[in-house]
Amino acid sequence: MSTSPEKIPLSALPWLPRPQEKLRDGLASLPSDPIETLSRLQSLAQAAFGEADLRMLGRKVGAIRKSAPDSLDAQARKQGLVQLRLLILSASTVSHLVDALVGTALRYRFLLDVVIAEYEEAEPWLERNRDRLKQRPADFVLVATDSRTFALASPIGDGAAAVGTMEAAVARIARIAEVASAATGKPVIVQTLADDPGVTRFNMDIGLPGSARWLVGELNRRLAEQAR
Repeated sequence: MSTSPEKIPLSALPWLPRPQEKLRDGLASLPSDPIETLSRLQSLAQAAFGEADLRMLGRKVGAIRKSAPDSLDAQARKQGLVQLRLLILSASTVSHLVDALVGTALRYRFLLDVVIAEYEEAEPWLERNRDRLKQRPADFVLVATDSRTFALASPIGDGAAAVGTMEAAVARIARIAEVASAATGKPVIVQTLADDPGVTRFNMDIGLPGSARWLVGELNRRLAEQAR
């Protein structure tokens, strides 16, 4: 009766080939030229490495870009590598994901820069960093939320209260997205809400207003409708 889906490791993703070598071995034999190195890393990134390896890959990309001359990004563009800056607004910790995101982005020929606002209300952060965002504008904004972002709780079986709780959360997310769009002038991506792994859920809960599963499911359905 448990509803916790079995986690599938990144290495089991069917659309990615298995690595032909250990990532550490590949990193140990990189060329000295930064552009050639990025090209080699992009080739390595095509394999189904796990999160730890993707973090290692992302850190290597960051180190190369930090130590290379200012002309690196222009040279990289000539090789089909596109610089992309992502602003993440999150009420929880996301900084531990950055290196893995950079490593994954390279698979698709993006040199990803990530700017993070975490553990803070979005509106004051955007206002305080308005000049910084104008000097180094983001290309996209991601509004990242989880169940701890809201007081997403309601009496079980009380349909009216459950709907009110869910609609308040939707309105809050919409407000953050609106402010982010106004502050940056860039497209805003709203993440759907992930289940809280610490909460026990059952399949029957999805039809029970006020249950954690119902609230998350209805919230995500409304977010998807708004995105259309």
